[in-house]
Amino acid sequence: MNSLVKVLILDDDPSWQQLMTFLLSKQPEYVVKVADNLQEARKFLEKYEVDIVIADLNLPTGDGTGLSVISMIRELDLSIPVIAMTGGGDELAAMSAMRRGAVNYIPKNRVREELIDVLHSVTFALDQKRLQNHLMDCVKKIEVEYELGTHVDLVLPFIDELRDHLLMMNELSKQDKPRILLCAEEAILNAIIHGNLEISSELRQTEPEQFHLLVRQRQVDPAYCERKIWVRILMSEHDLTLDIHAQGQGFDFMAIEDPTSDEYLQRPSGRGLLLIKSFMDQVIFSDGGRKITMKKRIPALKGKPVCVFHQTEVEPSVC
Repeated sequence: MNSLVKVLILDDDPSWQQLMTFLLSKQPEYVVKVADNLQEARKFLEKYEVDIVIADLNLPTGDGTGLSVISMIRELDLSIPVIAMTGGGDELAAMSAMRRGAVNYIPKNRVREELIDVLHSVTFALDQKRLQNHLMDCVKKIEVEYELGTHVDLVLPFIDELRDHLLMMNELSKQDKPRILLCAEEAILNAIIHGNLEISSELRQTEPEQFHLLVRQRQVDPAYCERKIWVRILMSEHDLTLDIHAQGQGFDFMAIEDPTSDEYLQRPSGRGLLLIKSFMDQVIFSDGGRKITMKKRIPALKGKPVCVFHQTEVEPSVC
């Protein structure tokens, strides 16, 4: 890699800390920081940028096992590969770590022989991921248009397709992405059921069986089933735009109540509009209520401060 790789070692044994930092000091591309426990590791991850974490699976400190660092990294909305260390070649612990999301493992009795090779392997994969992310950063605009029918069965495949598009938007947080997907699903279902099929949301609350029966009937009724839904995804450097355009009768969008008001919250219907209003930055209705445009702003990336990592110069002795 062209830049230094910052490695955080999570181990409560000073001897192992010293051995690994010594081994890595012989590799000029790696710089090292150590943490004795999960609380210390969390504080460091919250403050500084880290590329790789090496975690001992057996931390006798009362704050969880080394596996907990994987959950902690996800909770902090970070994407950092974790290499697990197992005492005495514990294969069951290693398998558990891999299932939880560790990218590799090293038995402690093989640290001298395997540490550098495993780190090189993880670093290569990390380098390729960074290059892919850099390529995505070079994309200035992506625009995709779909013409859907009135079948609700197409909604989930579309959401899966949209999820793939959102994976390329590295600036969006892991909280924003599922919220956008939820808003898109609600908007398309509204366009199909309430727009093109002209079925009221109140019917679903009062007579759910009749509601589902009417959906099935109108999906094969020529008066409704030949209508289209047009969906456009526009991703740029600054925002994500979703347009959903139906062919139904539309509705008076000027008469829509504020979905975040206390009165509206008591209504049994209208969940979709409430979610869209809450999660998206801008919502615009047009064409007599047949079209909804939703926008989500892309936040600017904020880097973490640079930390001074350290290296050992004298080889320690580890039994």
